[in-house]
Amino acid sequence: MSRQPSTSDLLKYYRQESLPTIWCPGCGLGIVMRSLVSAIHESGIDPDKVVIVSGIGCSGRMSGYMNFSSVHTTHGRALAFATGIKMANPDLHVVVIMGDGDASAIGGNHLIHAARRNIGVTALVANNSTYGMTGGQYSPTTPVGAKSTTSVKGNIETGFDLIDLVSAAGASFTARGAVAYPTQLTSTIQKAIEWEGFSFVEAVTHCPTCFGRKNSLKTPGDMLRAQKEATISFAKAKLLKPHEIGGRIVTGVHFMEKRPEYTTLYEEQIREPSMAEQGGASIFGQTTQDVAAPAVQEYSESATVHGDRIGIRIGGTGGQGVITAGVMLAEVAMAAGFNVVQGQVYGPEARGGASRCEVLMSKAPIFYPEVTTADLMVLLSQQAADKYIASAGPMGYVLYDPAKVKTPQALPGRTILPVDFTRIAKELAGVEMAANVVALGASAVLLGLTDEACIRKVIGQRVPKKVVDANIEAALEGMNAMLAALSGSFEGSADLG
Repeated sequence: MSRQPSTSDLLKYYRQESLPTIWCPGCGLGIVMRSLVSAIHESGIDPDKVVIVSGIGCSGRMSGYMNFSSVHTTHGRALAFATGIKMANPDLHVVVIMGDGDASAIGGNHLIHAARRNIGVTALVANNSTYGMTGGQYSPTTPVGAKSTTSVKGNIETGFDLIDLVSAAGASFTARGAVAYPTQLTSTIQKAIEWEGFSFVEAVTHCPTCFGRKNSLKTPGDMLRAQKEATISFAKAKLLKPHEIGGRIVTGVHFMEKRPEYTTLYEEQIREPSMAEQGGASIFGQTTQDVAAPAVQEYSESATVHGDRIGIRIGGTGGQGVITAGVMLAEVAMAAGFNVVQGQVYGPEARGGASRCEVLMSKAPIFYPEVTTADLMVLLSQQAADKYIASAGPMGYVLYDPAKVKTPQALPGRTILPVDFTRIAKELAGVEMAANVVALGASAVLLGLTDEACIRKVIGQRVPKKVVDANIEAALEGMNAMLAALSGSFEGSADLG
């Protein structure tokens, strides 16, 4: 590209009502933002397919100034949010804007692992060698000897070379640009955005207020001129020996190597049929004849718990397998065509302490993944009952194990049912812990997820081979017990007399 796009070409990419920016006069971040916008314009990418994710710091404000879908995230976590966005919709072009501290200090762990995975996002780091927003502390890229509010006599720590860092972590594209050469910076960012895989661009910029004043760099213009004089292209630097390069800023593409992109590999993996689905033995020694079920089952109209968004909470004590029960229930719900989110909460105890697993089932996309009130609650211990009973939904079902939980107080609108989870587990599986699969069977009846082949398959993939059959029998008996309990239940009471 021989020139920058005109201002009139780029206005549509800004939230003009948010301008002017809050940045200090002479700050280089405006050049970085314009170069990014110019790169998106020149690439021809559909703006509706672009997502800007930013972290904390002066550079983090960019997401609010540009007219794209955007997320302003917490300190150091921008790449974590971006990873989730890309995994959810691999067709999006995700650009992550970070400062040098945001990316390589608190966010350093996310940076190296995003590079290692080669996930298809573009990390754009505006490196001004300081924490500008919080008063000018030194950062992981502050040069040795530079003064800051936390190194008043000069920094004594060796700074990161960010290109070397992400290259060592496995990035498939690394490059550097400088705001003193905005056209070249735009071209570099454009190449990064168009790259399939993790791309990293360090945009060397300047902070005239915090860094410049403390280091006797008189004006923003002086800083830009000094940056320009210190810049050398990667092509020229390759012809020099390391000591001849010195501390100069080496711009251009440093490394690029085609490697499979992470979300592409992931999509291939989850779509690839398993050994069992191909008719061979699974890792549990079973075949499709034993546990096969269609990929998507019809949602049974016999469901007792209805709704477009159904929240399930299974509560117990650490070691009872409540989390495994929730995972299996989530897999059965997914096979029925639901969108599903599964979460879990447990205390520090390896055995003991209240724990819970939560499952959200929804026919629509799930944007808020928390069960605030439970349409179905399963209680396997008194600790869990004491802690979670108050969150039972106003028209929901509460199932409790009478061997472990005293009869809950009647709750208006709720249907409270005893189910012999522990007794069934002992009789059919020989161990109390199998109460979790009994709970799976009972819950499946209330939710209309009663495809027996699917339940057999899920259990077969989640419990040890030697106890698969016993656990399946316990789950099926849990279904029968739930049907029996329903035949004698009535709303608002725990007395089934």
